[in-house]
Amino acid sequence: KLPYTGRLGREIFEDRNFLLDFSRSKIIVCKNFSDLTRDDYKLEEFIQVPFDLNVMGICFRAEIDSGIKTMLLDTGSSSTILRGSSFEEENIKDHQHGMPIWHTQRFVLGERDFGERDLGLFKIASVMDEIDGVLGMDFLKEHAVFIDMKQRVAYIGKSSAVSEKNL
Repeated sequence: KLPYTGRLGREIFEDRNFLLDFSRSKIIVCKNFSDLTRDDYKLEEFIQVPFDLNVMGICFRAEIDSGIKTMLLDTGSSSTILRGSSFEEENIKDHQHGMPIWHTQRFVLGERDFGERDLGLFKIASVMDEIDGVLGMDFLKEHAVFIDMKQRVAYIGKSSAVSEKNL
């Protein structure tokens, strides 16, 4: 009875905890983060990051060079993007596929700086005013993300945070 046929979305995962590990083509549904040890994930290499769940979905607070931004987790976006209207033309580094690219020296989630990133600048619809940008598949291909829906916390680790026997 899902509203959209062929869509895997919030309706499926809203009361479940799950891991997204796209570098290994895995989605694992489990009760607790500690359950991932049986899949050989190095849990000590993950960091804990709180998130909000609003009408848009799972949102993280990310600190970048221009300040703190609310980023929607979106597997449907191939790139991490920001609302482009707040950036001056002089800050644009390049263009990719017709989209201006802005470079940030830091991308901080929780207590970890994920380093330099190129972010696309995009005109985000005004109905999405709750967010400043989208955390897309470019980030999710590099990082495994465990979502604990009940606690409203994510555990984020490099996709390499798995023991060698599971590679």
